[in-house]
Amino acid sequence: MRKEMGRWTLRLSLGLGLLAALLTSFCSADGNYCLLSKDSNCSSCIRSGVGCAYCSDETFKAARCDLTENIRAHGCSAAGIITTHSSRR
Repeated sequence: MRKEMGRWTLRLSLGLGLLAALLTSFCSADGNYCLLSKDSNCSSCIRSGVGCAYCSDETFKAARCDLTENIRAHGCSAAGIITTHSSRR
């Protein structure tokens, strides 16, 4: 009975440790708070944090709210990138 309890405790501890490691790595996502915010509109996206940008190109297929350099790398046009420093007219 005591051995079974020890094995059960060990398995539970290992399982919880693995779960904590997975959640920690998933939630950090390389520190990309723009992408983690999952904002679906421009104004809330660019308020998510420093460096966040929104791509307004209609044909853009990647996440619209991301770090400016990521949006640029995924093919958003320069005119379609909206940041807190943009001036749209």
